[in-house]
Amino acid sequence: MSTSNVKPRTNMYADALQVQNACNLSGVLRSWLEALDTIRAEGGTTGSTQAFNEHPVNVLYADKVYSLCGYGSHFSAACEVAEAKQAT
Repeated sequence: MSTSNVKPRTNMYADALQVQNACNLSGVLRSWLEALDTIRAEGGTTGSTQAFNEHPVNVLYADKVYSLCGYGSHFSAACEVAEAKQAT
């Protein structure tokens, strides 16, 4: 019996809802990447960048990433660190 690294295809809508309870940023991002590929492959947008960006699955993932990163409370400090380290 051979083993494969190919994951069975899941429902991206169910996944996007399920990650709303997640606490692992890297897991959320990996799942989102799979969803992005699926959205494109299924033609889930009208071809415009805005439609792709605002796809309901993307909105759910983006909101979760926003939440996990504490965006509102840490953005200024993160910018300062990134600006200081970009030249190094």
